[in-house]
Amino acid sequence: MTIGTLIREARKAAGWSQQELAKHAAISQQYLSNIENDHVDVSLRIVLRIAKELDLDLNQLKGD
Repeated sequence: MTIGTLIREARKAAGWSQQELAKHAAISQQYLSNIENDHVDVSLRIVLRIAKELDLDLNQLKGD
């Protein structure tokens, strides 16, 4: 699984919309959509921010 897919699954499991997570992570909804669909190379800083908002350990977001 890619990091985008893992983020999407974690977001859905938390019951959050893209808009909610994007707001909490201080990124745009469009950027989050691009991350979840693997259309951008996301920085570690943004991954850490998203992981924090989803209450995830970084190891839970290890992709392929």
